[in-house]
Amino acid sequence: MNDQLEGTGTELHTFGGPTGGNVSKASCNALNGTICDTHAQVVQIRDMPNDRHMHQTVDVTGKGCLPSECMSASDLEALSRFMHGQAKNQVPGMGVTVELNVDCTNSGGHSVLIKDQSKAGSVRGGKSLATTHWSHRSAIAAALLAVMLHP
Repeated sequence: MNDQLEGTGTELHTFGGPTGGNVSKASCNALNGTICDTHAQVVQIRDMPNDRHMHQTVDVTGKGCLPSECMSASDLEALSRFMHGQAKNQVPGMGVTVELNVDCTNSGGHSVLIKDQSKAGSVRGGKSLATTHWSHRSAIAAALLAVMLHP
């Protein structure tokens, strides 16, 4: 795991390539990786005029190639918390939650579910920068998770 954190590990970010090409177990193994099932969900809850409520959800699911040396419970949790934080930073503001589930049990590893510490609040009245640009930012977060988890 230290090699990955120091940038000297295998190039796991190339798994699948820009077109989602070769995502086989063999191509992941060649990168010293392990195939894991992933599910990320970005949700925004916002109060609207006239007592209406808006919920926007972006789901990203698929297979990811994660470092084989990160399959212990503690390493997988640390890696998942890092990925969750990177996605969360792309959609700042109140009313936004990010949930990330990384399940490596089919490959002999562990499963981790990372949720936001605080419940999603709502933004009352007006439009903040975070809510005005949420659709754009949620797409960025979804794309970031897609690249990190399963390009």
